[in-house]
Amino acid sequence: NYTPVVERLLAARDEKHLNGYAYYLLVSDFAKQICAGENHVRAMTWFLLVRSGYDVKIGYHAQGIVLLLPTDKMYLTIDGRRFYLMTDEANPQIYTYSGEYSAGHDIDFSFSQPMLLGGRTETRNLHFDFRGKNYSYSLDYNADLIDFYKDYPKLPFEQYFNAAPSVQLRNSINASLKPFIEGMDKLTALNFLLQAVQLSFDYKTDQQQFGFEKYFYSDEVLAYPYCDCEDRSVFFTYLVHELLGYDVIG
Repeated sequence: NYTPVVERLLAARDEKHLNGYAYYLLVSDFAKQICAGENHVRAMTWFLLVRSGYDVKIGYHAQGIVLLLPTDKMYLTIDGRRFYLMTDEANPQIYTYSGEYSAGHDIDFSFSQPMLLGGRTETRNLHFDFRGKNYSYSLDYNADLIDFYKDYPKLPFEQYFNAAPSVQLRNSINASLKPFIEGMDKLTALNFLLQAVQLSFDYKTDQQQFGFEKYFYSDEVLAYPYCDCEDRSVFFTYLVHELLGYDVIG
């Protein structure tokens, strides 16, 4: 009797504002509680996702069952449709079928609204100089969201510019930075925010900090000790959107 289970999972998705990929992780974790063995877990995950209205494909490779998540952004193309391949195996040979089980939704990897993952808030104290005066401020971020991002697939770059930050970060930006720019003309306020982003954070490349390329979402700029150019660009873009209401082209 799977219907009440699917209804409760979908309710949790809506309550927590989960995107499609986060919902996949929720369903997969649930499947691990009721199934033994990785192939059984993946089969149950596929079944529950299909019943939830997602057009997920199931396939086979050398390690057993593999799931293919439909998305318009990346990585593998089958009959003109794109899929994200859920496997750690490098360049696997995948067998799947040509038919569709259901005409369901794609898996959404973007963040159009803040996801409500836990409530563990941490604070970063920052300061910078602007036109001979020192400004000190504090920004909050969602530490549970940082844990979620650690294993998140690397996406096309525009996804990072358009991602909604946590509720904690948005509220603290308005509480800490907005009072500084009230009364400033727009160009001065724009330069103030640029200085805040450029001077509040220490710089290291991704290779220096992680040993690989990693793009940051806005909350991650606060969570890690260093950030680089594209991370600051994403954070600056959000500040300009939120505090000044300008459109920004990355």
